[in-house]
Amino acid sequence: MPSNSTCHEGSDRHSDVGQALGLVLIAIVLIASIAAAMASVGSRLVERSAAQNAADAAALAAALGGRVEAEFVADRNGGDLVSFRLERLGPDVVVDVTVRVGAETASARSSTAP
Repeated sequence: MPSNSTCHEGSDRHSDVGQALGLVLIAIVLIASIAAAMASVGSRLVERSAAQNAADAAALAAALGGRVEAEFVADRNGGDLVSFRLERLGPDVVVDVTVRVGAETASARSSTAP
């Protein structure tokens, strides 16, 4: 009889190990999924910040140098000039630009007025 009881205890241990392995695998998949989602969100935030920086720089350059300068500065900052609007108000200039970096777009306005 003692050998029977030892055999039964061994099968319980295998069952526990199998359950623990399943939980560990679920935890690994969950952690990997969260890490992938966070990386995606982080990437979008970096692109959004880069788009805003490029738009700000392009708007400032455009206020002094026009569309050509805006395109050049947007390109140097990794972006593409999507829209450009220049308005003259007497001696001053107001410029609105939109720049795309990757999947993100940002807009900025600049003026030569004090």
